[in-house]
Amino acid sequence: MCIEAEIAAELISASEENRMPQGLLFHGTVEDISGPLRQGGDGVLWTTDNPRIAQQYMPASGMSAFFGAMQSYERDMRIRPVANMPWFEFAKSVTGITDDQFDIRFDRIGQVDSYRVPSGWLTYGEAERILEEQLGYAPGKDHWVKTSSQSGATEFHSVDYTMPGQIYVTLAAPISFRDARRSDEGDLGDPDHLRGEVFAAAEERGYEGIVINDFCQTDHFGNVGHTSYGILPNRLNTVEWIAVPSTRKVIEVLDEFQTLPAELVSWAEQTQARLPAGLRL
Repeated sequence: MCIEAEIAAELISASEENRMPQGLLFHGTVEDISGPLRQGGDGVLWTTDNPRIAQQYMPASGMSAFFGAMQSYERDMRIRPVANMPWFEFAKSVTGITDDQFDIRFDRIGQVDSYRVPSGWLTYGEAERILEEQLGYAPGKDHWVKTSSQSGATEFHSVDYTMPGQIYVTLAAPISFRDARRSDEGDLGDPDHLRGEVFAAAEERGYEGIVINDFCQTDHFGNVGHTSYGILPNRLNTVEWIAVPSTRKVIEVLDEFQTLPAELVSWAEQTQARLPAGLRL
């Protein structure tokens, strides 16, 4: 049986029994990966046996920009053309006005001394209303606005935007793991993922993976403890993966961590149905 069939069967079984799948590992990322997966800076590719946890490692956006709430007297002021400042970059993205239309002049220490105000240029209040009414950010508050970079220009996203990514899935067996957990729960003051010497020693002894206690950062619950399964370099280049399109999922109820993402269940069902026709990803 090919890996796609084995993974699909595991996922369908898990969804039908309303439990986590056994024997599958998940790696969530929004990186545009060409070619095989590679280890991180610590020499390990980290995975988890819970796809909801894997989704927590997928950021909602590539970047974010801070917009401070406006004082009433500021709302009627035109936005100053200061390079790389969020209000200025946002107003340019909305209006299509470019830097060269401002005829900016600088003083001897490099500060903006004078500039021309192009037709249609926004006030701070107008830009604030666009953030709130069109992009959905809460009125009258500080905002961390979701952004991404496209060809050097900043793109600003709505409050509910999630960056497209993928969950990579593989079978845990027959990878040989060394259990390096030091207790039933992890210690944020002395996290297992920093024990690089243990990972290297495990690889020297012939292990292909490492098991540690770990933490992921969630929107509602802060740091959530979980088990991570690291795949070491001596095994990584032979591991077979499938990739399923996915995005970060905001978990608001802890029980949601024990459910399968709909996109994984859907993929497994479709794959199972199409396998006789020779589906290959």
